Amino acid sequence: MALQVAGGIDMRRGTALFQALVLMKPGQDAAAVEKLIYEEFERVKTDGVTTAELEKIRIQDRLQQAQSLTNTMSRASTLGRYAVYFHDPNLINTTLANYNEVTPADIRRVARQYLGETQRTVVLTTPKAEAQQAPAR
Repeated sequence: MALQVAGGIDMRRGTALFQALVLMKPGQDAAAVEKLIYEEFERVKTDGVTTAELEKIRIQDRLQQAQSLTNTMSRASTLGRYAVYFHDPNLINTTLANYNEVTPADIRRVARQYLGETQRTVVLTTPKAEAQQAPAR
């Protein structure tokens, strides 16, 4: 049903935003895709995530952080973001350790708290159909 699926937190100062994004295959029913997302939210709220799923996330986080710290500009941006958002630039040294403390029960608890039906906004964008070209004369 989808060409690409992504999700995550838009980290910012103050309240953050969790986003679930789907790039659907042509011809798919948006309501059916949306229903699948909600079913996954409910699964996480009920069952949590598996240890294997959590480990996969941790590996992805380690890779992303390692890649983001390979150049000076990225390190400076990360230090600045941690200083401004959290008043703690040292988070650059402790973020991964903090992520490793997250448990499946934590994820289930947070999902129950924040992934409710009344706490969402759905935005559906559909590209315009291509205009029919007049036949060449």
